[in-house]
Amino acid sequence: MNTRTLISSATKGFTIIELLVVIVVIGILASLTIVSYGNIQGNARDKSILSDLDDLDGLETQYGVKNNTAGIAWYSGSGVNANLNFTPSPGNVIDIVINTTDYCMRGYNLRGAAYKTLATAATKESTPGVCAALPASAAARAGA
Repeated sequence: MNTRTLISSATKGFTIIELLVVIVVIGILASLTIVSYGNIQGNARDKSILSDLDDLDGLETQYGVKNNTAGIAWYSGSGVNANLNFTPSPGNVIDIVINTTDYCMRGYNLRGAAYKTLATAATKESTPGVCAALPASAAARAGA
């Protein structure tokens, strides 16, 4: 065997250090992708809550005008309300409380990004300040 054959066979392949560096870089990229995906899903759930509240705002207004009331109280954990004919997006919890003239809607999703609990719920109200004045329903407080 001559020296030329020994040198060419010794330079083939990757070193252990090079392989470890590649594995670490792949691991970092994978973890960044997983974290980003989780944030995207949480933000999508938050947008579905806001969409549900917008839809319900119109339904509450229609119900109130039709029945000469402030609206109808409802907690999504108790099932679908036939009067509103509305089903929230999967995982969303909606609470509607009313007084004689106004309503407050609160929505959250346990797997959302910003609106994870009743305390951090997104709100929609018929008059500004109503949600601060009206406590959540007893059913929503028990489920929170």
